[in-house]
Amino acid sequence: MTSMPSTTPRLLAIGCVTPTGTLTRAGAVALSNAVAPPSTSRDLLQRFHEKSGVQSRAGVIFSASGNQSLYPPSTTEHDKGPTTQQRLHIYTQHAATLAARAAQSALTQAGVLPSRITHLVTASCTGCHAPGVDIALIDQLALSPDVRRTHIGFMGCHAAINSLATAAAITTADAAACVLVVCVELCTIHMHYGNRPDQLIANALFADGAAAVIVAHSSDTSLPHAAGFASRVFRDAQGNPTTDRMQWEITDHGFAMTLAKDVPDLLAASVPTWLQHTLRRYELTVHDIATWAIHPGGPRIVQSLVQALELSPTHQAQATADALAILGGHGNMSSATVLFMLYQMLQRSRHRPIITLAFGPGLAGEMMLLR
Repeated sequence: MTSMPSTTPRLLAIGCVTPTGTLTRAGAVALSNAVAPPSTSRDLLQRFHEKSGVQSRAGVIFSASGNQSLYPPSTTEHDKGPTTQQRLHIYTQHAATLAARAAQSALTQAGVLPSRITHLVTASCTGCHAPGVDIALIDQLALSPDVRRTHIGFMGCHAAINSLATAAAITTADAAACVLVVCVELCTIHMHYGNRPDQLIANALFADGAAAVIVAHSSDTSLPHAAGFASRVFRDAQGNPTTDRMQWEITDHGFAMTLAKDVPDLLAASVPTWLQHTLRRYELTVHDIATWAIHPGGPRIVQSLVQALELSPTHQAQATADALAILGGHGNMSSATVLFMLYQMLQRSRHRPIITLAFGPGLAGEMMLLR
């Protein structure tokens, strides 16, 4: 009697897309100049964009030539820009279409028919409406009307890992399950008109993108297996909450970012101990990790972490180069970003195990181990 090959939940394919309209760094500087209050130092804005590392970004608000009509120029110190209703109208118009493009790419690469999808997990922190992106994907992709739906909302840049943890739990519990994970973010609809430094930095960093993953059982060991996950809400060195260090709040004029300047230092002080403790559960150490995928919230975060983790020079170079390549070419696309990184790593046959790290409001961290 021939035994059946053992299977385990694996990432069958990743699809990544961005809007067709793009903006160069020069165009992004011009837009930041236009929406900033008249008293804002234009030299300071230029430096923020140069230090961001972002060379190009895409956005649903941009035309092929880089023009946009959402944001009128700021003429006083008190201009606020478009209302949240106006911004979310654009989300309603464009988010599902972008999400469907990413999902279709993943389905095609995996050779999976839409009828095989049993569960749909969506994630977004840049907009919401009901019926939402999940319902639109069922219609646009011709998924089963009986597909089980889960939405991961408003968790920020680490939501892709939360979504994959959900998919891994589903497929572990049900060997017949085939999960479609879709992250879609339209960050460019939430540019800030104020002159707070952290919000000027956010204007220089963020962009739009969508990414999708198919998770299902497979005996193909060339495909990555999501072998473990971990979460941590960090505290500072005195044991105090860090909830005020990174926030994402709904205001009358868009979603507002708060980003304290000591976030890189807080992460550098907190992540190594958390990660070492977590890896021991899998009988691993930091030095056993072949490839690092660190969400590029900004160049300083990446650089602080690779130093704090005491990675080898080779691994420091890999982690930094891979993170900053995505940041430079696409900007920070919030939850979709780490999936863009994983797509590039798998395309280049990066060695496993891979550790993926991302961070969001809380201050919170999420980790995924791929084997």
